[in-house]
Amino acid sequence: MKKRISFALAILMLAGIFALVSCGNENTPENTGTGTVFVDVSENTEPEYTFPVAYFNNEPFVVYNRVSADYGAEYIISDEVNGDIVSDAVFTRNTMVEEKYGIRIETKDDSHPSNHVRQDVSSGSVDYDILLDIKTHLASLTVNSVLADFNDLGLDFNKPWWDRHFVTDLSIGGRVYLMQCDVSIARFTNIRFFYYNKGLINDYHLDNPISFYDNDDWTLENFLTMVKGVSSPAADGSLGTYGIVLEEGAANSVYMHMLTGIGIRYTDVDQDGLFTEIITDQVDKMDTFNSIVSAVFNDKNYALTMDEAVELNGTNPVSGNHKYDQARSLWAQGHFLFTQSSIAATNQFREMKDDYGIMPNPKYNKDQKEYAHKCDKYALCFAIPFHDSVDMERLATVMDYWAYVSRDTVIPNYYDITILSRRFSDPRSSDIMNKIIETVRYEFCDVFGLNQLPDVIYDGFIENNFSSKWASIKKLLDSELRKVNEKYK
Repeated sequence: MKKRISFALAILMLAGIFALVSCGNENTPENTGTGTVFVDVSENTEPEYTFPVAYFNNEPFVVYNRVSADYGAEYIISDEVNGDIVSDAVFTRNTMVEEKYGIRIETKDDSHPSNHVRQDVSSGSVDYDILLDIKTHLASLTVNSVLADFNDLGLDFNKPWWDRHFVTDLSIGGRVYLMQCDVSIARFTNIRFFYYNKGLINDYHLDNPISFYDNDDWTLENFLTMVKGVSSPAADGSLGTYGIVLEEGAANSVYMHMLTGIGIRYTDVDQDGLFTEIITDQVDKMDTFNSIVSAVFNDKNYALTMDEAVELNGTNPVSGNHKYDQARSLWAQGHFLFTQSSIAATNQFREMKDDYGIMPNPKYNKDQKEYAHKCDKYALCFAIPFHDSVDMERLATVMDYWAYVSRDTVIPNYYDITILSRRFSDPRSSDIMNKIIETVRYEFCDVFGLNQLPDVIYDGFIENNFSSKWASIKKLLDSELRKVNEKYK
């Protein structure tokens, strides 16, 4: 991602510093405007973008917004400038959009917005413009005219503030029911990749993984060699030191994300815009991958599941309300070389004693041309409720400009400054993270209710018999996929 911080953002940063001076330092240093902030005001080489002239009579523009401790929306609205650089950027962004188009940006908050949309549409009581919720929840609303087609907005989704992979990977029957853009930081916060502990690299005299990346040799073989390079189980049965801590399950396990990393795709789109499975052509590769990976991941000298790590830790202090946070905290304490998570996890690592770095999913071998990643299955995205009074022209006008402005205000303050400059201490993490973002793809069956396919893939790994499991279930899965496609013809 190219850093693009506008002149308006430079003014915002100064405003944040002045606000901090006037109100006192009540925020953490990371989130405030304190410290040195380098603002890029160099000549912009991108093309000039133009936006419609319109005024909407000070009407509310309402986002039906997921509010939850897990997968909740962040930084959609802000009521004031308070010295938090991201919150202040949200305030500035929204003010610019409100003033340009004569709207009031508001949210309607709920822990499960998707649960109410079908009834709202059928009863004609929709009082919001757009939805922001977990994409798997929204996908359940894509039939029976509950959601509108983003194509009807008439926008160019190849513009950099839209996530074009929602079009290429998740369109069905030529229609785009779900979308992500720079209005929401969820476009960045839920991509999975690897963190590594630099202290353990030094303690165990391991090769710097960056050298593999620079030589285009960050492969499965070299990754697993590093995992096996850290092995110090505690003699008393407590938690020792290991190569990796593993999240499990068909949704977001380390294994499932690594499978994406080696180039495995579950489905593809046919000439009619419908989905067909392509696993059959990759069974041999998956069997080989499973055999190699399971030999390491099933060895308790090198790898523990999150449940195992938390159990071995016993009653020792650990932060977090659930096992995922607790296991990542144990990684931060130096018990594991690798963990896999997202940008959002960096908040847990701010007090970490050792420095850490990040790495992409390893490639299958050196012949693989590109890295590959995917988001957390439960990441948020946008959807449009379909109803008689929906004003697609107004919606297109506001959302396109809102996302465009966000790219020059909120995204630099969150991604470039808070994450890359303040939480990632390794200067190489910036270009690696940019590469990770560039190589994100989406899987149809992760989103559109074909859970049997990832379940079979994961079970095949756990039992190390994917080819036989696939042969026994393929006809049923083909039938289920046809049923899903039929809904969208």
